[in-house]
Amino acid sequence: MAAAIQAIFEDHFSAYAREHRLSWREQWAAYNILTCHTPAQGAHILRCPHGHVETVRYNSCKHRTCPQCGWVETERWIRTQQERALPCGYHQIVFTIDHDLIPLWLYNRTLFVNLMFDAAWHALRQLLRDERWLGALPGAIGAFQSWGETLNTHPHLHVVVTAGGLDPQGCWRPCAKDFLLPSRVLSALYRGKILAYLRAHLERAPLLQLPPDWTPARTRSLLNRLGRQK
Repeated sequence: MAAAIQAIFEDHFSAYAREHRLSWREQWAAYNILTCHTPAQGAHILRCPHGHVETVRYNSCKHRTCPQCGWVETERWIRTQQERALPCGYHQIVFTIDHDLIPLWLYNRTLFVNLMFDAAWHALRQLLRDERWLGALPGAIGAFQSWGETLNTHPHLHVVVTAGGLDPQGCWRPCAKDFLLPSRVLSALYRGKILAYLRAHLERAPLLQLPPDWTPARTRSLLNRLGRQK
């Protein structure tokens, strides 16, 4: 399967790149997929200590998107998370941002992603601690992804949340329903928090770097507009 994907890139990527504008990250990912286990990545020698056999092996690219070597890190990550997982049910929740905010994310990747994690966790914690929804503190594991299924730019979080949590007395309290929270309630609170965090960082410039054609006034106007829309 991995070799087949590399062959597809060899046959079609050059034509695709001529017709589409690609970021340097996308170009670098494609280069690594194309050159994984080829002379372009260098080589190493496997040699029998007694000199009976000597084999040249081309290096892997070790890029996270490469299907030939990325699966090793994926399997290692899965095993680590399975060791941490609690023996209970789970819910997956996806948190994203409006595409109008993508330019701001591009200029503030680390800060912006941290704010997304903060807003998602704080919204979950605030709602699930409320007796109306659960009345307990859940556990959660989150992962950030910057691309969608079609490799379009799509920053979002996948958060896996326990179907229950610890109440104030330290006892486990399971979810009473087959869903965790109403999406309209959670999305409204998450949206409010992420926009509030962005506004706060905007006022503490230069922590938040604006794209070249953006001004503080334009950014405030955008954040206010996004706060009013669903």
